[in-house]
Amino acid sequence: MNQRLIHLLSACLLVLCCLLTTNANASGVRTQHEIDWVADTRAQVNEGEALYLGRHLRSEVFFLPYYIADEGYVLGVKGSRTDYHPLPPERVAELQASGMLPNPLPDYHLRLIDLAIGNALWLPILAGFLYLLLRQAQALHARKLHCAVTFSEAAMGPWLASYKKNWALSTKHLRLFMLACLPLGLGWIINSLPLLLMGMLLQAPFILLLISQFAYRIDLYEKGMVILGPLEAGLLYFSPASSIREIHTCYSSNKTDIFSGRLNDSVMVEDLQDGKKIQLCIPSNIANMQDLLQRLRHLQVSYLLPHFIAQHQLGATLDFSGLKIRKSQLMTTKQVINATDIDSIELKNTLLDVLLVIRQKQSKKDFYRVRMANTTNFHVLLALLNLYFKPETKPAAK
Repeated sequence: MNQRLIHLLSACLLVLCCLLTTNANASGVRTQHEIDWVADTRAQVNEGEALYLGRHLRSEVFFLPYYIADEGYVLGVKGSRTDYHPLPPERVAELQASGMLPNPLPDYHLRLIDLAIGNALWLPILAGFLYLLLRQAQALHARKLHCAVTFSEAAMGPWLASYKKNWALSTKHLRLFMLACLPLGLGWIINSLPLLLMGMLLQAPFILLLISQFAYRIDLYEKGMVILGPLEAGLLYFSPASSIREIHTCYSSNKTDIFSGRLNDSVMVEDLQDGKKIQLCIPSNIANMQDLLQRLRHLQVSYLLPHFIAQHQLGATLDFSGLKIRKSQLMTTKQVINATDIDSIELKNTLLDVLLVIRQKQSKKDFYRVRMANTTNFHVLLALLNLYFKPETKPAAK
């Protein structure tokens, strides 16, 4: 999802939280009362005071009005838009019996202009959403055209497999749906527009997830891959600059992983083409996901590893997102270690990820500890570690 759309969604949730938690008497949030004329009347409350039959409109304002409510009939004071006298049902019956009020009372409905002004705060937000959605649709259409124009069977090589999404929803998706239903239900019961809007906004990731299920397809070729779906499109040719990263979003700090509907794990495939960064995200709710992962891991070893070995032999510095390799040295942002000073290299299976742990001789602390989700071309890194640093790398414990 576009980052600007994410930021606008976050801003909307922040505004709604302010509206729900701020006291109506606090600065910035206030209540406005206005009496809308309906009919003239001869009724009087105070002698000499001219009155009219009006409708009491109450507006909640946070810099701009965000909620308007019709509070029923009142007796408005002529010459003022805000002064009025309450009109309880027994008083209405009394005035109708004396002929001072029409019987029945005139029908009254909020005009469109009243609704627009009374909800003015949401109009620029809605306009911003519509604008960004339009830009998203235009960008998606442009990407699909680009895929159609630049696709080349000769450059892609032999077709290997196709993958589609399955309809299995994770526990996280169901929790998100139930979480969004709480403000929706509460807003409906207490007639609170901010709560209703908050529920709708929280439903957005779940709705996007359902939309993204239709006609989603991944075509994997020997030298590239193509992704086409209702909300995304992309084409990538594999090259020595390609990187593959298996992401576990429970460890991710990226808001996009949460609000885009990709609440479960995913795979990021990136490459630099014509100076531009091409990024494809593959969500884990893909049928035969394990087969796709095995093919991508095989790609790292068979296609990318020879390039990395050649670069290593030339003395180049190889970067694996936090850990760098140069000749017989391993480097992080804080320290450098030689191959002879490595005590052990281990893989540890955790509940949701795999940890790579490198220990230094005569040191109680680990030299390097990283999750597979935070490392690009993780399996290339393992192969290089086995080749040049510790042939007896310990396998992951079952």
